[in-house]
Amino acid sequence: MSTRAKKKVEAMPTISERTRDVLNSASDKLTRQEIFERLFTVTKDQLRKSLNNQVSMGYLGIENDHLGVPRYYLTGKLPDQNTLAYRSRGKNNGIVKAKAEERIAKKEEKDKAQSDINKLKEELGTEKIPFNYQEAYTRGYNDAMFHSHRDAYNAGRQSVLKGLLKLLNIKGEVLL
Repeated sequence: MSTRAKKKVEAMPTISERTRDVLNSASDKLTRQEIFERLFTVTKDQLRKSLNNQVSMGYLGIENDHLGVPRYYLTGKLPDQNTLAYRSRGKNNGIVKAKAEERIAKKEEKDKAQSDINKLKEELGTEKIPFNYQEAYTRGYNDAMFHSHRDAYNAGRQSVLKGLLKLLNIKGEVLL
């Protein structure tokens, strides 16, 4: 690629810049479709992403007209060139890294949150609870869950049957 061609590529305004130019030249607020019609080489998906990014950054505002159609307008806030260069080169590593660290910190907090078995270990002052005790605890827990679910299932079944009997005008209380 020649240096002349590179300069032409670099001089090409971005979709965001072109969108702001269209809104700046408009006499009124424009809908997404009107902006799309004025930009020729942009897909609807590219325009949607650009508009959403600019609205989230505060460069554009949205106002619904009397029919509820969103119309876009310039807010007067101009993008900082450093921010544009940072975002256009895709160097969001700092932001992504901060979010990843935040997720890891949340996960560590969850890991620190103690389960019932760990609370019991602390109360007993032991690091390791015998396997028999753990097995008995698990069986008891599963048994309790089984019985509570079975009771809930039976109560729901009886409620449905009573409703059906009521709808059909059948006196079947004895059958339940």
